[in-house]
Amino acid sequence: MISATRRWPTLMSLGALLAATSCVLPADQQASELEDIPPGLFTTTTGVPTTSEPEPAQSFELALYWHDGDGRLVRVNRLLDNPPTIEDALINLVDGPQAEEVLLDGALISPRVVAALAPVATLGDNEVLTITVSDSFSFRELADQKIPITEELVCTLTGLEGVAAIRIEDSLGEIALTNIEASPIGAATRADFAECVTQSESSGNSEEDSGDGEDG
Repeated sequence: MISATRRWPTLMSLGALLAATSCVLPADQQASELEDIPPGLFTTTTGVPTTSEPEPAQSFELALYWHDGDGRLVRVNRLLDNPPTIEDALINLVDGPQAEEVLLDGALISPRVVAALAPVATLGDNEVLTITVSDSFSFRELADQKIPITEELVCTLTGLEGVAAIRIEDSLGEIALTNIEASPIGAATRADFAECVTQSESSGNSEEDSGDGEDG
C-alpha cells in the first residue's frame, strides 16, 4: 500500500507535466497565428533618429532709392521676410538706410525723403498711387529738393507690382510735379526719372567707356 505522503508528490509531477504539454501548439496552428500578425508590427531600428533638413527661409527683395551726398541716385536692395507692400516700401524709405547701407560703393547715402514728410499712400484707379504729404513739411514750396524727393518716391514705389505712377498732394490738393529735366508732368512714372531704370547699366557702361578711352 502506497502511503498518502508518497502519492502527493507523484500527483503534483503529473499535473505539472499536463500543464506544460497544454501550452505547446501544433506547428500548423503556430504558423497560422504568425500569418495573422500585421506587417510592420515588429520593426528593427538602427538607433539613429531620422531628421529632415529644414527648408531655407525665403526672403523677398525691396529696391529702395536714395541719393548720395553728390546728388546721385543710388539703389539699395533690402531683404524682407514677406513680399513688400506699399506700406513696407514707404516705412523703409522714410526710415532711411541701415548701418551697413549708409556707405554704398564709397558714397555716403543722404536720403531726401525724411520722416517729416509723413507720406501716406492711397492706391487709386489705373495703378496711380497718391502720396499725401504733411503740410508742415511745405513740400509745395520746395525748390531744389522737390525733384530729388519725387524721384526717390517714384523709383521706389513704382518698382512694386500694381503701381504705375505717382501723384503727390497735400491738404490743398494735388501738387504740380516736374521730371528730372524740370519739365511739368502729371502723374510721375519711371519714364520721367529714367535714372532709376538705367543707373546700373550706365555705371557698367561708364567702366567700359573708360576702358575704351585707355585703348585709344
